[in-house]
Amino acid sequence: MTSNWQRLFQAPRVPDPHSPGSYPYRGPGAEIPPDLDWASLDRLCPVEPLPDRYRSLLAPEVINEMRAELKRGLTPPFHGHWAIRLGRLWEDVVPAKCPEPTSRTAGRLYVLEFQGPHQYVLLGHTKDVSERVRCHIREAGRHGYGLLNAWASPVLPHAQEQEQMALHLAEDLHDARHVGERFYEMPFDTGLTVVRAAAEAGLLNAVPDAVDAEPA
Repeated sequence: MTSNWQRLFQAPRVPDPHSPGSYPYRGPGAEIPPDLDWASLDRLCPVEPLPDRYRSLLAPEVINEMRAELKRGLTPPFHGHWAIRLGRLWEDVVPAKCPEPTSRTAGRLYVLEFQGPHQYVLLGHTKDVSERVRCHIREAGRHGYGLLNAWASPVLPHAQEQEQMALHLAEDLHDARHVGERFYEMPFDTGLTVVRAAAEAGLLNAVPDAVDAEPA
């Protein structure tokens, strides 16, 4: 059975009729394959609904309004702007369910979408989601960027390996990354799918006893 990671890896490639099993690279811009196993992704790497108290604050129309204002550019002080304050709600929405893993190599993948004069998606891994998201929000806010979307994976036994897988997939499907982990003009859904597939691969390849248990 072809894994979701393999389907994504093969997306920017086309079968070579002269070399069975070979998939020459055809460049960035490939679309997400339509035959992904979403049931598996939803089971192993779910995108949970927003808590009730945040649904009105992070509704699509609010996000769209915030995006439009961020595109126009903010004036100092950035840290007090409503768009930046609203973005900080993600510090509660995502990290609250993500206690720090205990093993040395374990961690979580995350994907964040920021909007300012330009849009970018940022991929990475961390042991402390709360602190990492907070740092990214603070640094982006200094330049007039606000956080619009975020997701963190379940605990992975070897998060750094899965991060590299996610970064390479993102480069194949989109374009070269900038400043380490940023992908400009990448749709959040693309980044989310890439990170979920990389996390799923890490969970499927893990020895069950090596994966930190999620809290009940």
